[in-house]
Parts: sequence; structure tokens; C-alpha cells
Amino acid sequence: MVSLLSVNGNLQSLYKQAGVNAERSTGYKALDIGEPLVVRYLYFFIKHETEEKKNELMISTFVKTAEEKQGAAEAINCYQPDIRFDDGVFQLTDFGAQDYGHELCYYTKSYLGESLRLTTKIMELDKLDDSLVKAIKEGVSTISGMPIFAEFLPYFGLIGTGVPIIAKVINFLNRDDTITPGHDLDLYFKRNNAKRLQSGRIVCIPEGKAESDFLGEYRLKPNNRLENINNGKEYKDSTYYVLQVNNEKNRLYENFDHFQHTAELLGKTNRSINSKEVVDSIVDIAKGYSDMVAIRQIEELALDMDDKDSQKKVKALYKGMSSDMQMLYQSRVKGMLAQKND
Repeated sequence: MVSLLSVNGNLQSLYKQAGVNAERSTGYKALDIGEPLVVRYLYFFIKHETEEKKNELMISTFVKTAEEKQGAAEAINCYQPDIRFDDGVFQLTDFGAQDYGHELCYYTKSYLGESLRLTTKIMELDKLDDSLVKAIKEGVSTISGMPIFAEFLPYFGLIGTGVPIIAKVINFLNRDDTITPGHDLDLYFKRNNAKRLQSGRIVCIPEGKAESDFLGEYRLKPNNRLENINNGKEYKDSTYYVLQVNNEKNRLYENFDHFQHTAELLGKTNRSINSKEVVDSIVDIAKGYSDMVAIRQIEELALDMDDKDSQKKVKALYKGMSSDMQMLYQSRVKGMLAQKND
């Protein structure tokens, strides 16, 4: 399992010492506490030998920022029912509009310095039940601008189809027909001797390779293909994909955190409720809960306002609040930040 950072196409290790200025590709911004953070997919090169003429492909992602043991919710980034692996290869460059797909892995409008843990799964599915396909499509229209979370599917699937779909959906969620092993990537903000979270493109090779196979041998082209430095040939020995990390504001993504937390909660509950209104209502609860967590964390920092990192974190927590809560808590935050000048 290999993960490498591209700096203007040149590959380097993700291991960088904290305090050492990180090199960045042209056009990318530095990551910092209080700034927006986006992680998205740019390209997939999938190698898979199969005798079937058509395949159902699903790519999903688990993302976790909280320091806890339980797993995160599963976000479906791509579902395409009629994939052809010509010569054992499929390349996903554009998600398009005909089938379900979304490039977003993670977004926050105000990063707090958390560790970012991702797992990417690339699966080949057997023919799905039409009612389950309908559930995916209904999820797309309900959660526009973001990937759909697998934990939501039973709620959408129950609408107009009856209770029997529950078993089919749960079976679908437990599927593990992987084309390649799941790729784990843990990224840390300013931690020594660990993969460093930094802006740029990250190349992920899930299996059978080492960093030494690529460093000094390959580069990443502007179109996100790996190319041999010596002969200019594209790398085709195994599956790989490219992530993009950047400091980039996108208001369309701002509900991502709330939907992720809602999906994690629904994944722990009984899925027999047959209304997508449940999803909407729990999203509203998640927003309020996020505000309360932010207030608690701000108050815990209240006595540390002489520390610059604490000041930055208070500002970041405030920026991450809902607009209504920002109005209510504005004077309190201003007063705390003013203490540093007393």
C-alpha cells in the first residue's frame, strides 16, 4: 500500500517533519486551522480481469476525523451499472451526469487540526435489485451537492416499495466484492514521523508496491496519469487513484459534516422507519449538536487566550458554527479574543 504526494508532478513521500516548510504545487494553498479543507477524487485507474461483458462498479469512502474507535459512515462516490473493463482496465476521469457519481470525499468550512482518516473501497457488484437502484437515485436528489451515504439507502428505498427491501439493502451494505483491497490513508496535521496532511495531489496505490518503486521513476502528469520518467509510458501495472487536497471554500459542500454525522447515527439505529423525513430531521439535530460541541470546546479554551494556537482554534470553531448560532455567540467570542490584549 503506497501513498505519495505530487509537487508539480514530482513524487515525494508524505512523511514530512513538522515545522519544515512543505513544498506545494503551483496554485495550491497552505492548510491551516480555521481555513476550509476539501478532499476529492480526480482519477481512477482500475485494473480487473473479468470474463463478464458488463460489470456494476461501486466506489465508496469512509472518512473519520474524530479520535474514536468506531468506524465511520460509508459514502458512495460512484455507482455505474454498465462498466466494461476493456483489456482488463477501466479509467474513471469524469463522473458524468447519466450515472450516480460525486468526487467529494470530505469537506469542512473551518478545519480544526484533526487527523483525517480515509478508506477507499473499489467493488464489483452483482446485478442489483431495481428497488435498490431506485433508492440510490432517490438519495441523489435528496442530498444534492454531496455523495450519498449508504446508511441513508434503507430510508429512501422504503418509499413506495414496501418493507421487504430492508433485507436487500442491509445485504448490499455488507457486501465486500472488492476489485482491489481497501486503501487506508491516515493524514496528520503537523505531527512528526507521520503522513502529513498537506495540499496537493496524492497518488494512492492499494497493493503490491513500495514507495521505492515510484520515487524517481514516475511523475504525475497534469491529467492525473502516472507516467514513467524515462520512457513516457503510462503506469498500468496495478490499480491506482488520485486524490486532491486543498484549502478551498465551497458553500455547496457545507452540509457534508452534518450528513456524515447523521449517517453514522442512522447506521446504529433500527432501519425500519419508512420516511426520508427522518433523515432531514436528524440532519437538523446534527447541526444543533455541532453548535453545542463548538461552544463547549470554545469555553474549554477560554482560559488559554494568551496562547496563539488557542486563539486560532476559537476562531476556527466560531467560523464552523451555523449562522444563527454565530449571531448569538458573537459578542462572547469577541470578548474572549479581546482578553489577549489585556
